[in-house]
Amino acid sequence: MAKQNDHGLIFEGDVKVRNLNQKGSGFIDIGNTTALTTQTSVETKERVSKQKGTYGSALDSLKTVKPTEIGLKLDTFDKDNLALALMGEAAVIAATADTVTGETVTIGKKGMAYKLANGNIDPATVKVKNKSQNNVDAKHLDINATLGMITILPAADTVNDGENITVDYKTRDSGGYKVSAATLSRLDLEIYVDGRNRVTGETGILHMRPTPAKVEVLNDINGQLINLYRVVQHHFDEFVRQFEWTLTSRETFSCLQNTPPECMTDIQRAARFFYLQHNAFGGKTVQQHFGTATTSKAWDASQIEVKLKAAKDRLKGVYIENESWDRCFKRYDREHTFFYAAPPYWQTAGYDQSFGWEQYELLAKVMAESKGKVMLSINDHPDIRELFKDFRITQLELAYTVGRNKTGKASGELVVCNW
Repeated sequence: MAKQNDHGLIFEGDVKVRNLNQKGSGFIDIGNTTALTTQTSVETKERVSKQKGTYGSALDSLKTVKPTEIGLKLDTFDKDNLALALMGEAAVIAATADTVTGETVTIGKKGMAYKLANGNIDPATVKVKNKSQNNVDAKHLDINATLGMITILPAADTVNDGENITVDYKTRDSGGYKVSAATLSRLDLEIYVDGRNRVTGETGILHMRPTPAKVEVLNDINGQLINLYRVVQHHFDEFVRQFEWTLTSRETFSCLQNTPPECMTDIQRAARFFYLQHNAFGGKTVQQHFGTATTSKAWDASQIEVKLKAAKDRLKGVYIENESWDRCFKRYDREHTFFYAAPPYWQTAGYDQSFGWEQYELLAKVMAESKGKVMLSINDHPDIRELFKDFRITQLELAYTVGRNKTGKASGELVVCNW
């Protein structure tokens, strides 16, 4: 397994968001973000026994992972942030001057403000007439020029409650903004955080979507692995049953190694692959040897159902492909596609599929020409750095452990992006 080395964290970054509910909405910089938090919770529902001897114990239990909650704290106050907070929209107030004559306003009750058709008006140009078309004294008026509201004060004796007045005015030629609250029934934000750790200088990008991708595809050239994915996705219960009474033994390991997969059903092949992978030293897929340890327990097959339940749920609705990576790219490359590529590490042993240098060169060419976004993770090697030098590269330092050995070996890894 891989464990990232422990470093201090003093984080700086820019946060950009866009509202997916607004057609054509682009990303806006929301300013100085003082805190970004995420919280994931699990809801547990239980059927509790009321019977003698088992009272209070759970007969059935169902755990559901709830959507992750994301919190943003800002001290930048502008129209866009206010609109987001109020589930509303921000609009530009027209900046050209206009003349309005004879606008009718019903005064339901004196002392209350009533909205004119326009805001940003020039208070010096406001003239009000009562229902008899006589001028109303300016001392009996209260004008909110910015909001475009007019109030007939209670002292006015020429206007009565429930009567109409007519108003003449001019709007100002200086523009502004208007925020309308509660105009959106829901707010689905896509968030990008472009950050950097000031301690290490390492950069990173955090991308958060309000909803999962509409389409997900998993492609792997390893037919045994793809078969395992399919079986877990469609025949989970029968797959788990294959491991009932299974022992972690060298004899069982050798027996499965010597059994040709072609003589097995898909479910049996998946169980064979899973058992060998979990018990092979170093998790290799070729030249496997039975792995043991003197510092930890053997692999526990009884925990398979618990550990794979999350994988089963995650694979629901996912397309499973088993073809060459470049063919998969061509099949699914669109402007809205995001690819994550994890090819074999360059000049590293232990893979059962050949991946020559010409494949890495082709990968660089495909990334440069791709319509969609591509993220590649690969080992840090001078040849790789030279090949992908025209792309944005982020360096990571990881500590790898082999088998159950907890002593990690430091190793560099690169994340390469085409955007």
